[in-house]
Amino acid sequence: MKLSGPIVVLGILFATAIAILTLVLVYQPGLSGSFILDDRRNIELNEAVQMNELSSESLNRAWQGGVTGGLGRPVSSLSFALTHHFLDGSAYSYKVTNLFIHIINALMVTGFSVSLLRFWTDGRQLIFTERQVTAVALLTGLTWALHPLHASTVLYAVQRMTMLSAFFTVAALWVYLLWRKRLDSKGLSKWLLPIAIFGLVLLGILSKENAILFFGFIALIEFFGATPLPAQRLSRFYTRLFWVVAFFTLVFGITYLHFFEDWFANSYRGRNFDLAERLMTESRMVFIYLQWILFPSIDQYGLFHDDIAISKGLLSPASTLWSALGCMVLVTGAVVSKNKYPWLGFGIGFYLIGHSLEGTVIPLELVFEHRNYLPSFGIVLLLLIAAVKMCELFAIRKRVYTAVGFAIVVFLGSMTLLRAMEWSNYFSQITVATERHPKSARSQWAMGIWYLQTHTDELLTLGLDDPKLYKKGKEHALLAAEADDEYVSSYLGLILFHFQHDRIVPRQWLVEVGERLANSTYRVESDDYFRQLVNCTQSDGCFAVQQDVDYLFNKVFENTWLTDGPRSNLLSSYSAFVYHFDKYTLSMQSLAAAMALKPTVIGYRNLTVLALEMNDREKAELYLKELKNLPGSDELEELLRLEALVFECCEALLPEKKAN
Repeated sequence: MKLSGPIVVLGILFATAIAILTLVLVYQPGLSGSFILDDRRNIELNEAVQMNELSSESLNRAWQGGVTGGLGRPVSSLSFALTHHFLDGSAYSYKVTNLFIHIINALMVTGFSVSLLRFWTDGRQLIFTERQVTAVALLTGLTWALHPLHASTVLYAVQRMTMLSAFFTVAALWVYLLWRKRLDSKGLSKWLLPIAIFGLVLLGILSKENAILFFGFIALIEFFGATPLPAQRLSRFYTRLFWVVAFFTLVFGITYLHFFEDWFANSYRGRNFDLAERLMTESRMVFIYLQWILFPSIDQYGLFHDDIAISKGLLSPASTLWSALGCMVLVTGAVVSKNKYPWLGFGIGFYLIGHSLEGTVIPLELVFEHRNYLPSFGIVLLLLIAAVKMCELFAIRKRVYTAVGFAIVVFLGSMTLLRAMEWSNYFSQITVATERHPKSARSQWAMGIWYLQTHTDELLTLGLDDPKLYKKGKEHALLAAEADDEYVSSYLGLILFHFQHDRIVPRQWLVEVGERLANSTYRVESDDYFRQLVNCTQSDGCFAVQQDVDYLFNKVFENTWLTDGPRSNLLSSYSAFVYHFDKYTLSMQSLAAAMALKPTVIGYRNLTVLALEMNDREKAELYLKELKNLPGSDELEELLRLEALVFECCEALLPEKKAN
């Protein structure tokens, strides 16, 4: 019998309102935080999402303006643009919108939990009473939403991608359960709901690719289902269709990896781990993440986790072997629990499948807290069902388990509040990051950047040259280099700071960073430092030493592990660098080599201009032809002017440069 009646409904609505108010209160301090890291590239500096008018042109520009993921994640990009239009471009507006989405997701998780628990109950000996269904679902939604692990997802503006993907995935799963229940019913719903399901999944994938895991989740629902599919012809057709879709999804994945094998291999060349090391490390992360979920402590959390050791073998560290065996035990336990405890197997399976995309073979970075946003639902649901059953088994009084439940909610809310307070400003955020993760090179360098940038700001605005700020910045930069013997960003940043402030760069820094650039895994964030070094050489207010910058470029070009993308970026930067010192032939050679690796419209545009400046019509025509063959070249405003210049070339155009 389902709970009904106005009093019950009002009670549920009141509890929901209290839960929403609690979420708003605990997250409120963190809403004042600033943009960080990928926020700048995806939002703050992305002109496509800075939508000031609502028009088809601006909407299309926002849709195509994504700079992350293979598909560009257009739904997320569009949501950023709509936030900018209807609110403003401040970090506060984006974080408020994220909190709103998080609250909606909590309601979705609650509703899906109700449907899932009823699904397990239908057609079986009663597992859950309706009162238990309601209690477990409400507590699941609240506990999941209040968990402090998710603070770094909600308060990190760009992680709206993760949140939107989760929203559409849970919505699709909820509609799937509704459709499954109506397979034998009459009407259009059994035909229209599949369209809605695939539409939601598509929107999820276009928010972030993790939504493709929907197919794994519905396989999980069917495997641990309490009721078999109806035996009607339509149901048989559905079953066959499901396996056909699953088969072609698998074929598509294998084909993708085959044809993009070079991308796959090159991406590992850009990491300081290989495939085997990644898989071994991720087996440990399964249990580290579980610890973060089951035993929340803000001392464990942080923006960066590069201080977690990479597994170099099954016994290095020793926990690798135990973690690999533990993963096998989890899978086996989930399968064995199918008949008697389907909720146990489902919870474990949901958690593991949720991590299967970002935590297996794809060469992404190893650790991020936001990867637990949706997978943690499986663990939370499992724990709460187990708690209800334990209370039932041992006849624990209502006042006792109510008090315990209230204490847990207060505990989780308090920790989330503390995390939100830490995220209220960037300085407090990175200060606690370095205190809790002193061996994190990224955390140390983030702290170093803050001190050096504050020093620069005070010098420019107040005329103060505070040696303490410089000393602290240098200290954290060197701690970053010490924490990771392949890390170069802190050295490059220090060198750039010295150039900008006309300070002498210690020779040992150049030698050390040169050796790391030549022999260690190249990390793409170094591209920006090289571009800044080149800009410094071209600026009157910067005092870069030409020989030092040239030395750094030559050392990084020695790196045999440098992949095509970064090498092309570096060659383009080097071309601009030597051009400034009148080495036009070398500049053209470097830029041509960059375009051979990764052709771009702006690159071939610059090559055409350079050939014209060198009075070389043959090469100008060649580069212009290559430019016109590239997608998007027709949008280049100066294309017609370039064509006219090439046609008129070349006697009157700086013939003296041809000899250089």
